[in-house]
Amino acid sequence: MANKRKLAVLLLEEIAESSESSGESEDSSDSEIEEVKLLSILRRDIPKILSFCDTVEEFDDLEFRKNFRIEKDSYNILCERLAPHLEALHVQHGARGRGRRQEISTKKKVLVGLWYFANKETIHSLAVTFGVANSTIHDIVQEFVASVMQIKDDVVRWPTTEEMDVSEAAFREFRGIPGIVGAIDGTYMPIPKPSGSGTDYINRKMYSSVNTQLTCDQNMKILDVYAGHPGSVHDDVDTRFPVTIEVLKQ
Repeated sequence: MANKRKLAVLLLEEIAESSESSGESEDSSDSEIEEVKLLSILRRDIPKILSFCDTVEEFDDLEFRKNFRIEKDSYNILCERLAPHLEALHVQHGARGRGRRQEISTKKKVLVGLWYFANKETIHSLAVTFGVANSTIHDIVQEFVASVMQIKDDVVRWPTTEEMDVSEAAFREFRGIPGIVGAIDGTYMPIPKPSGSGTDYINRKMYSSVNTQLTCDQNMKILDVYAGHPGSVHDDVDTRFPVTIEVLKQ
């Protein structure tokens, strides 16, 4: 590598001298092209953090949840569920000429995806933390989201009749009120202020958001999610969130 650098430096000096002595723009342009090619030879080997994922594996449950906002057991289950989808997307991207030079493990991809959504960090910061290129972080996040969407209907779903009977019994024992199969509430999901009709998304707390309604069972497992209305819209369940109402009627 050292010999290659010395050779490249000598050639660059020679090109620079010939460019100064040449008066023709075409020759100068060719010299610039050659200079760019040689500069690529001198590209620095940037040191990368290679052991961060190994460090994460040593996190206890409390530390893991603090950093990734998910239980460690749930993370392991998520890795198992997403593995075939992440692998399929990696092969698909490779067939399109977008394959990465290095093979990234499923666990590392899931950690990158969770960290991206759990912490307010830039792609560059994630690239430094996980020891990969910026473009690799971008691809991993895209694959992570696509894979989660593949399994969402199996995870976030309305309970069966038998499951609702169990929930009803649990809620009745907890509060003494019969006929309850889930708890429902709304929240604001912060978003950047949209252009144009951005004021419609300003909620009563004076920041841009989208209304999101969630329903969960007695174990706080999410059963239904509805999002999309601007933050200024009141979360009146009867008129604003018809999807869940239709489910409840059924």
